Amino acid sequence: MGLYKEESYAWSNALYKASLGGFPDNYSDEKQFLSQLKKNVTVVRYTFGEAVAGACRIMGQVDIVCLYLLIFEHVQMKQLEAHKLLALATTFALFCGALYMSLNFKHFTLDVVMDRLRTLITLLLFGYGFIPLIRTLTTSISTDTIYAVSISLFFLSLIFHDYGMNAPIVSTTFSVNLSFASSIFLISRVENDELAFYLMALSLCAFCFWPRLRNTIFQANEYFLPPALLALLCPVSIILVYEGLESLPLTIIHANLHVFIVLMCPYLLVHMQRYKNTIHGPWDEASLSQTLKILPDRPF
Repeated sequence: MGLYKEESYAWSNALYKASLGGFPDNYSDEKQFLSQLKKNVTVVRYTFGEAVAGACRIMGQVDIVCLYLLIFEHVQMKQLEAHKLLALATTFALFCGALYMSLNFKHFTLDVVMDRLRTLITLLLFGYGFIPLIRTLTTSISTDTIYAVSISLFFLSLIFHDYGMNAPIVSTTFSVNLSFASSIFLISRVENDELAFYLMALSLCAFCFWPRLRNTIFQANEYFLPPALLALLCPVSIILVYEGLESLPLTIIHANLHVFIVLMCPYLLVHMQRYKNTIHGPWDEASLSQTLKILPDRPF
């Protein structure tokens, strides 16, 4: 004697249904098994323009990292003096601050401004106080090891970075910590505290404050602003690679990296979308959303 009668009840893929009493968990209706097969139900199709805009976000952050590394290299080669580095960090900080205030002008009150100033002063004082410790933190470790670890941490930060696009791998806190840790490793190879402090302030703006501000700006126009920003960063980074490192092969590689990420990767994504083939049917696990669609008026 069976536990259920197929002719009495209509089976459906639901978490709970009163009329499904008696069906085992591994039951599937042979009549519905193939008739309810669906393909690519949840697949999102991207256009080439959307893919390029997303790639520009990624490449823009890569350029920010490259520019920071180039600035550090100029400091190490004594081609960038302390007052110039201070002017660069101050200009970037004022630009970010002015842009942030213009975007959030309606929310600014005297209490908010004072709170932001206290936070900024606290960060600067703590940073300046710990610079002697940070600068001598890794004196017993070889420079090659420091550089290798820094590059690895920057690479990992790019993987987990928040580009303003929904992805399960995104972790803003983890990415910021990785970037800041990498910059601290590099700062430990600077000769004096003044340059180290300016580099730390610059890294705080570039890797902590700027990404959040950038994502807010991109919300105004997700398809035009990312390529526009990259159009500004790309020539600067390529020129600095050529003039700072004096290496034509590295410059060519850096330029080709832009072409590959911004143009080739989106083209491959759009081209390979046609081969996407996911199937769905009664064999899928029942979910609450599916059950509510089947039984919209039945209380659980």
